[in-house]
Amino acid sequence: MQRPTVNWTPITSTAQGIYRPEAYGAPGGTDAAVDMPLVQAAIDAAEAAGGGTVRLDKTYAYLAQGTEAYIGCYPGVTYGFWINGSNIVLDGNNTGILKITGMPTFTTSFIGVLVGNGGYAGGAYVGWDTIKATGTWIRNSTVKNLTFDNSALSAANIISLTVSAISSCVALCFCDYGAVQNVTIDKSWGSTGGITSHCSSLHSTIKDITITLAYHLSVHIDGSEDGTFENITITNFAIATPVGIGINCAANSDYRHGSYRNTIKNCTVSECHIGIAATGEDNVITDNTINFIDSSTTHVGIQLTTYSNVVGKYVSHANVVTGNAVTQLGVRTSWGVYLIGENVNAYDAAALECDSHVITDNTFTNLVFGLNLYQQSKNNIFIENTLTGCIGISVDTSGGTATGNVIQT
Repeated sequence: MQRPTVNWTPITSTAQGIYRPEAYGAPGGTDAAVDMPLVQAAIDAAEAAGGGTVRLDKTYAYLAQGTEAYIGCYPGVTYGFWINGSNIVLDGNNTGILKITGMPTFTTSFIGVLVGNGGYAGGAYVGWDTIKATGTWIRNSTVKNLTFDNSALSAANIISLTVSAISSCVALCFCDYGAVQNVTIDKSWGSTGGITSHCSSLHSTIKDITITLAYHLSVHIDGSEDGTFENITITNFAIATPVGIGINCAANSDYRHGSYRNTIKNCTVSECHIGIAATGEDNVITDNTINFIDSSTTHVGIQLTTYSNVVGKYVSHANVVTGNAVTQLGVRTSWGVYLIGENVNAYDAAALECDSHVITDNTFTNLVFGLNLYQQSKNNIFIENTLTGCIGISVDTSGGTATGNVIQT
């Protein structure tokens, strides 16, 4: 019996939604001027198709490629690569490396990989409700399985790159369900951390991250809602800095918005000044490990604080701190949990309370205080924690009041 003729139609990588820089030229991994346009061309092709996977499974050199006039109200943001579309996956396939080849030139900031299109451009302060209703959002875009090789940067380079209101290796800006997963950064810079969920992004996932050296901040959660920040390892803040914060869950004063309902869990922060800091409401900080080695100053494991400036005020309310371990090696100088509100100041006619936090089932080892309550710290609960080798608990009322707290020693 004669078999019927079958006409085969080849399936190209584009038809499969996979885009490779090699389709546009031959990257060599050493010359940013050659490699960067090829990687960006693959990203742009995926954006034009309405989504897809940009596969990076080799080494690609990068520096600075372009400058956007505004990302939200932040002017002159210089970037290496820009994902300006939804449903894009930048996938290193566990073999891809973005290798910086020298000190980038930049205007006021530099972001290695920028995910997000600005949401609102123009430089004015506008409320979060306006942004949420009318802004342009990037949705379901991800950077994953990728290594950033920043070994070419000196300590002076990293310090110089930590400028402006927004500067990071990877930034999610005006993103909904954006993600950074399984990413390693050997040297990170950034006034907004090596990785940031910025501009009050929503539903961010930053997970399975290793940062071997951070300057100033490691991971920054900027006024974000409903994010998950999990299994992040920060091993070193070796460059001398007055502020070395592992994970900072902060307010975004540009859009008058705190950080709400985020979960920070199973993270390890070492050699930091502050392990985890949070401003906002209903965040959960659980099962993290924070280790201090330096004994020359007072460090803080987990800090919950209010914040105010000329634009607005941001409360610290009803966060849950549970299952964490804070340890100091050597001479004890540090605190486990530090709660601090604000008295009346130049920005506010009324005090800001740091209140209604639940701190339970944590372990504090070789610290001065397991808990330090400072001004306007009210109605907090500190029970069923284990203090080993700690002097005790401090309630400081010299700068305000710390009242209504339930403390079990």
